[in-house]
Amino acid sequence: MGRVNTIIWSILAITFGAGVVWMGTSGFKEAALALANIPRRINLTAQSSNTFPSSVSNSPSQPKVTVNDPSEVRILIGGDMMFDRYVRVLGNDHGYDWLFNDISPLMKSADIAIANLEGPIVATSSKTVLPSGRITTVLSFAFEPAVVGAMADAGFTAVSLANNHTFNRGQAGLDETRSWLSDAGIGWFGDPLNKPGTYRIIMAKGVPIAFVGYHEFYPGLNDIISDIEKLHGQGYPVIVMAHWGDEYATSSDALQHKIAKQMADAGATAIIGAHPHVVENNEWIGDVPVVYSLGNLVFDQYFQPDVMHGEIAELDFSRMSDSPDGKPRAALSGVKLHPVSYAAYSGPKPDGDTIDLAAGKLN
Repeated sequence: MGRVNTIIWSILAITFGAGVVWMGTSGFKEAALALANIPRRINLTAQSSNTFPSSVSNSPSQPKVTVNDPSEVRILIGGDMMFDRYVRVLGNDHGYDWLFNDISPLMKSADIAIANLEGPIVATSSKTVLPSGRITTVLSFAFEPAVVGAMADAGFTAVSLANNHTFNRGQAGLDETRSWLSDAGIGWFGDPLNKPGTYRIIMAKGVPIAFVGYHEFYPGLNDIISDIEKLHGQGYPVIVMAHWGDEYATSSDALQHKIAKQMADAGATAIIGAHPHVVENNEWIGDVPVVYSLGNLVFDQYFQPDVMHGEIAELDFSRMSDSPDGKPRAALSGVKLHPVSYAAYSGPKPDGDTIDLAAGKLN
């Protein structure tokens, strides 16, 4: 524990910036401060195999089976998950399953559980944790393939790849990420370049629900809006996971609201945000709930209380028996937030009473 505590207190003194300069695009923050140039010894004996998975696929994965009301579909959505840098240290020391011990029961209670995966899964070595054990200031992330099994065991059904770090190892790294996820039975949706058609339709209790990812800091909003309109027109509930906003801002900005309004008008059923690394405000645009930022779920930022507390959004759907086309459909019937904290440096834990956002809004 002495070695781990040394690393913790070293990192406590640092303001980590989570943004990167995205291929010359403005709007990202550089790392706030450089880490002290002090060697840090880390146990790296648990490095993953270099075996590359056999195929790249985006075929829909089936959600985990849960024992609950067959007429209700429960969806849980977590914020940013980053498994490099100090989180890699914890994963090597304790195993990645350990990080999810306290929230795994909650995630497994859902019919569909997703989060934002803030970086690529590749078999190549980390640039943030050197073989010597030193943690660098590099903001190019890479996650060990062992992370995939831990996410599957924790109950995650799918992840969003529409963010500013999943392209840290280029297209090859993104393809490898998709392959590791697919081989583990974890679906993916969204693209860091906002490519159209990267949505995913997941079946839950016979009800198809569409998931769309959006990355604000790369062009392509119109393509995402078109996907939302198409899916809505086909009768699917459409859940959008948006990567947007200003880092560490606890209130949404005018651009986020403008984009949310466009998505709601296009037919989004719910809009759930990430990227600021802190919890932001929520609002309703008509009958569409907008959670502007869930904050961090798994990250190694500890420099202020706001970055160590996040939320898991719960969207409840009631199955409709009188769909006009005779196909199973569902209507949004509940929206809740489950506070979580990783202030103990050991993965997220439930942290406080559940917040009901739908009171007076939904039947």
